[in-house]
Amino acid sequence: MSSESRLASRHPKVVLLYQDKENTDCLDPLILDISDEYRALKLTKTIAKDIKQLSPHVIIFALDTVFNSTKTYLHLVENNILRNNHFSILLCSNKESGLAFQACVRELFDDYFVYQPLYEKFRLKLIIHHGLKQCRGSYQFDQSQIEKLNAQNEEFTQLIEQGFQCRQELVDTVTKSKNNISTQTQSNKNDEQQTDAEQDLKNKLMAEINEHHLAPMFKLLESNIASTMNSLIQSLTKQQQTHLTQTQASISASNKNERSNYLDNSELQKFIHSLEAFEQKNLPKKILVVEDNSLYREMISSVLTKEHFEVDEAEDGLKAIRKIKENNYSLIIMDLFMPHLDGLNTTKHIRLLPNGKNTPIIALSGNKNKQLVQKWASHGLAGYIMKPSTKTQILDTVEKALS
Repeated sequence: MSSESRLASRHPKVVLLYQDKENTDCLDPLILDISDEYRALKLTKTIAKDIKQLSPHVIIFALDTVFNSTKTYLHLVENNILRNNHFSILLCSNKESGLAFQACVRELFDDYFVYQPLYEKFRLKLIIHHGLKQCRGSYQFDQSQIEKLNAQNEEFTQLIEQGFQCRQELVDTVTKSKNNISTQTQSNKNDEQQTDAEQDLKNKLMAEINEHHLAPMFKLLESNIASTMNSLIQSLTKQQQTHLTQTQASISASNKNERSNYLDNSELQKFIHSLEAFEQKNLPKKILVVEDNSLYREMISSVLTKEHFEVDEAEDGLKAIRKIKENNYSLIIMDLFMPHLDGLNTTKHIRLLPNGKNTPIIALSGNKNKQLVQKWASHGLAGYIMKPSTKTQILDTVEKALS
């Protein structure tokens, strides 16, 4: 079986969610060593539908940040997408390992693994192995609940049937008693040893007793029996339905992931807020490089991009001002001499903009322009880089300006 076909298992027991496939390619052979039933899925708008359809035993979150993984996992839990007995693994970079540890301590995820950099390959295999083993161990839970429900339902059904039988037996007994009285009355009429007067008196007396006492009593008794037994049967039927509903609700609730109990937990909410704060703090800084020399501009942009900064470029002051009006930059690196509008006058305009008033600016200039740079500094400079400059000089100056 080829690697690609194995990664597309139709009924995978292990699923890995990713945003950037290049970051998780190294994990595929490790996971495939544990289970051929494996699939890697990219995070898309249909991920909830895909996960619900696949119903994996082990689900691995390898998204760009712990925050994104946690947010995605909570969404799946809240919407009852995951199977009851699943095992969740959070993958993270070494920088976010503390956050991953806290997520597992709070029992949000079952375990975590640092895969950037990837050192302990066998530990990841062991975690997945434990996850698959744990899911197999608890797989019979739902079936036993259903069997218990069926047994209790049969008990209720038997009680209801016994109620019907009891009612019928009581009604038959009353009917039999009425028939016995009629038979006895007829027997009295045929008693030849009695005189006509005695017979008439006795028949009259029996008729009155039957009409005014026995018949009403039997009718009332029959009515009470029917009413009482019907109420009892209705009560049993109602209890049966209530029990069915409650037990089915219990099974349904047990099928929901237990971690849903943590969604309203104040401690968890605090943790989510801390994740959001960490995410905001560690978002890539957006830097605008304003330089008319394309080679030098591209060199600075390349240095910054490799350090995971988000870089935007402008070739003169006017274009820079347009970009600043439309974006929020953490830092601006700007040349002194540029066509249309130089660095000094561009800075004056930037300081008048709402989102440029406090943005740190680093000046790019040669050694011959120190006096102009000093004048420029009076409008607020966070530092300057002398041309030509090295990678270390650029990054040191940027780091100081951002801190």
